[in-house]
Amino acid sequence: MEIISPELFGLHANADISTNLNRSDAILSEILSIQPRTASTKVGKSQEDLNEEKAMYIKSRVPKPFDLELLAEKYDTNYHESMNTVLVQEAQRYNTLLDCIVKDLDSFIDANRGRIVMDEDLELHGIKMMNNEVPPKWTEEKGVGFLSIKPLSNWIQDTIMRMEFMRKWEEHGTPYCFWLSGFFFPQAFMTGIKQNYARKYKIPIDIVDFDFELKNDKLYLTDITEKAPDGC
Repeated sequence: MEIISPELFGLHANADISTNLNRSDAILSEILSIQPRTASTKVGKSQEDLNEEKAMYIKSRVPKPFDLELLAEKYDTNYHESMNTVLVQEAQRYNTLLDCIVKDLDSFIDANRGRIVMDEDLELHGIKMMNNEVPPKWTEEKGVGFLSIKPLSNWIQDTIMRMEFMRKWEEHGTPYCFWLSGFFFPQAFMTGIKQNYARKYKIPIDIVDFDFELKNDKLYLTDITEKAPDGC
């Protein structure tokens, strides 16, 4: 089979790597999806029982959603602090995701117990959980989730940590430093930083760009005790 260089299509040479990774993921996912579902453990639990236990465990770890009304009142739209808008928008996105997770898990548990029909989507949900994969409706590509390539167990822990970050922001005010990858939509945060700067100095946001200052590698988050005068 002749290998065609990605450069012929105007793509970077690393496009081959992405293609091969996606192809490998698709093949492995297909193999996992056709595994026998009748295996049981030594204690006699069926795969259905194990899936239900996993669903209930995940549900028990899902954080409580934000009270959007109180949050919007505490962090109302402020011309000089765009981070208020960023926080409220992030909370709305996380609430949508948490609501989707709980509803999907409740439906899967009901279907597993025979209370409702186990349709194709719910069956796929169970297969994904069994394979430690994030169900499609919780992902960025096909659902309401954030961009991530983590397996399900790590994804759940990551979601909890993201919510803790947002909750501390809600309770203690705008932080002095931010967890960039903890944002649902980091682009909004970056735009908010530019907006604050542009409004402070009354200049067009289109001419504002980022510069970066590398800090000492021995600097810890606890050492940052005040907000940056400009930027973040």
